[in-house]
Parts: sequence; C-alpha cells; structure tokens
Amino acid sequence: MPKKPAPATPPPQPRHRRPRQEQTDRTDTGAKQRKPIPTGANGFAIAGFVLCLAATYAANYAIQYDAATITIAIPAVVTTIAIPAVVLSAIGLRKARQRPDRKGKGMAIVGIICGGGLMTLYIVRAVGGA
Repeated sequence: MPKKPAPATPPPQPRHRRPRQEQTDRTDTGAKQRKPIPTGANGFAIAGFVLCLAATYAANYAIQYDAATITIAIPAVVTTIAIPAVVLSAIGLRKARQRPDRKGKGMAIVGIICGGGLMTLYIVRAVGGA
C-alpha cells in the first residue's frame, strides 16, 4: 500500500499592521479618518525669524553703504519687514506655548527681540532726527 503524504502545514497568516491609535479616528458614520501627524515645525515662528533676518540684513546694508539712505531705508524696512516679523513671531510664540511638543519657541523669541530692536532704532532715528 502506498504511503500517504504527510499533511501540509497551513500557510502562514498574513500579518496586518494596525494603524496607531493617534493617527486614526472614527467619524460619526464609522468611517476611519486620518489625523495629520505633527511635523514639529512652527511655521509662524520660522516666518517671523526669517523676516527678522531679512530686516536686519536690509538695515545693515543701508547703514553700511550710504548714510543718506538711512532716512529712507530704515522706515521702509521697519514698515514692510520688521512689523510683520514681530507679529508673526508673536503668533508663533503663542502657538509654541499652546503646543509644547512643537518646536520654534526660540526662533519666535529672537524674531520678537530683533524686530522690536529694529523698530526701536527707527523710533530713535525718527525722533532724534539723525
């Protein structure tokens, strides 16, 4: 009598990964909806910091190369770059305090200090008439 072949082992079950709980959420209808994963960046703080650097560079360029353009360039720099830098940095600092897991608090503080310093320079130059 012929030998019966040994019973084959069942194929391995596929391993399905479950999504992490913090990434998915169920809506009212029961459908899964993905939540955005935080990247750790604070866009307002970065924008305020970059504008602060641009304002500092422009003011330094005006002061270094032509003393006559200080009266024209500093007000233009302050109104077009430094004020939005302070506003965006303040918003970024508020968002950084609300969400401590996100980064950018330092950039927001530097943006506020730098933009405030440029505005102070403008006020001293405007009042002093120098």
